[in-house]
Amino acid sequence: MNINKKTWIILILALFLTAQTFAQSGTSPDGYQWQVEGGGVTITDYSGTSREITIPDEIERRPVRAMGNEAFSSKRLTSVIIPGSVTYIGSSAFAFNQLSSVIIPNSVTAIGSGAFYDNQLSSVSISSSVISIGNWAFEGNQLSSITIGANVEIANDAFENAFAAYYNSQGRRAGTYTRAGNTWTRS
Repeated sequence: MNINKKTWIILILALFLTAQTFAQSGTSPDGYQWQVEGGGVTITDYSGTSREITIPDEIERRPVRAMGNEAFSSKRLTSVIIPGSVTYIGSSAFAFNQLSSVIIPNSVTAIGSGAFYDNQLSSVSISSSVISIGNWAFEGNQLSSITIGANVEIANDAFENAFAAYYNSQGRRAGTYTRAGNTWTRS
């Protein structure tokens, strides 16, 4: 079998393009390490140096669907914008940072254990699309205001100062809950 030079070039180019099309993981130029899971991208780590980040809504023409476990943990982040394409925030995804506020986009349905553990959050807005919040998700913060949707399944120790117990005692109703001392009220 005699293959000419043009055929070899086409074959090599086809193999290269196929490998690029089916890339299953990588690192973006701005330091987001990622892998393909279920048709979308999960960010698995961050090696960038910025302390204020805007997470992209897609990488390699695939939607960013999840923040992986510990993906941004201990990165000294002070500000993060989570895109509306994300549906899951993994365990300890943003733990041990210096975040002072966060808005959970309407696309997120679950927040894993310890997701925002030990930050500097004084308020949080959790969209009505969130169905569940895991253990210690917001522990280690100084939350005095929580805006949350209705009927969220909250682990008993997801928040400090008995917020889950108060939320449940209020019929898990949507609203803004504020804390003065150790007492929560809903407005």
